[in-house]
Amino acid sequence: MKRTEVKMKSMIKPTIVFSVLVLLILSVSCKKAEESGISQRVKDFSWIEYPQAERIDQVDVYHGVEVTDPYRWMEDEQSAETQAWLKAQEEITNRFYEQIPERNEALAWLKENWLGGVGSVPIRRGENSFFMKEAEGKPHAILYVRKGEGVESEVVFDLNEHDPDGLRTMSGSFSPSPNGRFVTYSTQYAGADAADLHIHDLERGEDLEEIFPPSYFGALAWHPEETGFFYSHLDPKILLGQESDKKPGLYWHKLGTPIEEDRLIFDQPWKGSFRVALPYLADDKQHLLIQNMFVYGSRGGWGFVPLDNLDEITWIIDPKINDRFSLVGSIGSEVFFVADYKAPNWRIVAMDLHNPGLDNLREVIAEDEMPISVMAGNNVGLIQIHANQLYVTYIEHNAHIIRIFDREGNLQGEVPLPFLSTISSIQTKKGDDTILMGLTSFLRPPSVYAYNTEAKTFTPYDEAKTPASFADYEMKRVFYNSKDGTHIPMTVIHRKGLKPDGKSKVLLYGYGGWGIPNLPSFKNYVPWWLEKGGIYALANLRGGSEYGEGWHKAGMFKNKQNVFDDFCAAAEYLVKEGYTSHSRIAILGASNGGLLTAACYNQRPELFGAVVSQVAAIDLLRLPLTPIGTTQTMELGAPSQGKDMFEYILSYSPLHNISHEGTYPPILNVVGENDPRCKPGHIYKFVAELQRMGDPQRLVILSVIKGAGHGTANKDKMMASIADWVSFAWAMTE
Repeated sequence: MKRTEVKMKSMIKPTIVFSVLVLLILSVSCKKAEESGISQRVKDFSWIEYPQAERIDQVDVYHGVEVTDPYRWMEDEQSAETQAWLKAQEEITNRFYEQIPERNEALAWLKENWLGGVGSVPIRRGENSFFMKEAEGKPHAILYVRKGEGVESEVVFDLNEHDPDGLRTMSGSFSPSPNGRFVTYSTQYAGADAADLHIHDLERGEDLEEIFPPSYFGALAWHPEETGFFYSHLDPKILLGQESDKKPGLYWHKLGTPIEEDRLIFDQPWKGSFRVALPYLADDKQHLLIQNMFVYGSRGGWGFVPLDNLDEITWIIDPKINDRFSLVGSIGSEVFFVADYKAPNWRIVAMDLHNPGLDNLREVIAEDEMPISVMAGNNVGLIQIHANQLYVTYIEHNAHIIRIFDREGNLQGEVPLPFLSTISSIQTKKGDDTILMGLTSFLRPPSVYAYNTEAKTFTPYDEAKTPASFADYEMKRVFYNSKDGTHIPMTVIHRKGLKPDGKSKVLLYGYGGWGIPNLPSFKNYVPWWLEKGGIYALANLRGGSEYGEGWHKAGMFKNKQNVFDDFCAAAEYLVKEGYTSHSRIAILGASNGGLLTAACYNQRPELFGAVVSQVAAIDLLRLPLTPIGTTQTMELGAPSQGKDMFEYILSYSPLHNISHEGTYPPILNVVGENDPRCKPGHIYKFVAELQRMGDPQRLVILSVIKGAGHGTANKDKMMASIADWVSFAWAMTE
């Protein structure tokens, strides 16, 4: 066996234990103070003494290559040793922010100016309309029902009245029954992805007795007679290797009966990967459609069972298929899918339940140069069937348009969207001429608009108020070349009339992964940044789906370096065009975007003035070994996929590419204490190694959001976290 030892760059054990002191002095001239709005001051962090994390002799062998992991003990986040280290980090972080006046300024601004939009797009069932909306001054959104047009809304469930410890959140998922008598809703605890399930009876004005325990991906489909529903179940204990009282799979629940008596329709054994069975009611109200898929990729087959005979599933698309078919809807016995089968930019196909098989697919809408908008391979409500017509959302560069087709695929026109925007949801109701759509953009909070299918008019239905000051800013769509010459789109927003002089602070955001497009959306921190004279830039990196599945594949697996190159090229473009200087660029990313900013921090530190890495994938060698880490192999790969894949992952994994030579910008690492997706202990290891050598030019701050998950926390906690990192980004760039 080859015994070549691979260590983190410059990770040789020191013979002397260093007492770490970091000195960072930022001088601000009076002239700069006038331009940036920052008072003249000197920030002195020489008091910082990082806690010394013990290094152990832990070595793992991958394909004959040894890799050290000296902070493995931190993966036990609840151990006394880890908690003591975290307490020391918390003391540093708290004192650090006491010296950053922008932190309290940002938090006060967010509390006063927070714009939550008008709420979710109403789902209409019978005479009732259901929607969620943020409550001013409260941490949780509220589920409402409006029993008829022009009627005052009533509260269905208000978590603000049922969250004494502040650790619960509304999942945002609710499902009304066909006639609107019942509605299910879900809550999550302490940042968990898994959510419980409750049933509310509007006729009785109370919840039913049955409460479903936490489950991953608890999708459900109501029986047309409202006697019960089908639902998917995956106990989170199974992911931890623990025993569960309930098999994972698809179940039938009859209202008013004990959950323990629910019938298992489809057994979906846990095999170490997120394969789940999701139910959908067919338009003919006689069949249940079942998707047997890998989560975070929508790969898998489709089957159906008659509602009057649930004993045997007929598979119309093989569950082993590697192409993706996401449901659009059905007309009679014909089922419509958006698919990347022989179409990397996606197309619409149809299959009759009575004549199944790929050979019998009917192409309805052919693939176009513009990709159909999907989210990680899923139709997230952006493609709908209404009155025998298909409303299909496309991505044009980095914004949405909606085309209308008949069921044969003939183009009938477009929906006249009023501004460059992202469609959040399209909601239809049978027999109603009005389609409701959610729209948002960079400087427009989420609003609901109504499209009249007869009059072809598009009008506000529930429009959020936009501050007059937003008119002071302008948005530009630009293109720049990445390292390999690929043209990358980017949106740049700044005050009108700005003359680039290289002195503006830029907040550069990126993601680049999972086939998730980065489209115009409203973020409450952007107006704060712009108001202070900064520039906000969003780069549409490869790895997303802005230009279809080919764009996604160009940024996944062994093409991941393209994403980092795209992002670094964005920073270079902003400097070249005179918008800013490198010391004035702060980069921001979360999850896959947190991996992005951490990798760029390692690879091109000279390009940035500050780095924010949130809930990031950091240790890519051990990430697949975490409870839901197997999903990561679908995008990032895993060492188990061969030596070539191992070596490629090792080449950019943030934990394994730390250097203690040269100058690095200040970095803030944000962690959800209970993050189930990107293990907190991996980020702790990253921080410990960054802090180890005591480089006086290296500032490393750790911020842990208590009781939070992978970006899951109540509004108060998220607002405080936003104030932390946006003030860090502003204060650390000069």
